[in-house]
Amino acid sequence: MVTIVQPEITRTGVAESEGSRAALWVTANRKNAQRRLVYRSLEPPAPADRLLFGGSIQGPLRVIRPIDVTVRREDDLIVVNSDALSEFGSGRTLGDAMLDFGKSIAELYVGLERDRDRLGSDLAKLRALLHEHIAHR
Repeated sequence: MVTIVQPEITRTGVAESEGSRAALWVTANRKNAQRRLVYRSLEPPAPADRLLFGGSIQGPLRVIRPIDVTVRREDDLIVVNSDALSEFGSGRTLGDAMLDFGKSIAELYVGLERDRDRLGSDLAKLRALLHEHIAHR
């Protein structure tokens, strides 16, 4: 038997807590639909080790090919890192880290475009790699 202490109705279901346990139940809008357990823990699930970034980027830029990133937790922060681009983003949530990563690669793109006539060979290669993933809208 589950005793609901603090139910919270969300757009996706009902979050229930019982003592030191918490769960998210999802119920369809039909009368006789059964509930199914989606998540049962106090801690949020650990983020995946690797993701593809295809999110929004500040300004007039857009992602045309997803960027492979690694995700790790450092103390209270989530860090998203692209080894290929040598850029990272961080935040308290995975969403915040991805937004910060998007800002970082946008700044890198703009900086490399601004200085494209003065780039050495390594930065020219980085600029070419960035152009494989990002373009103007």
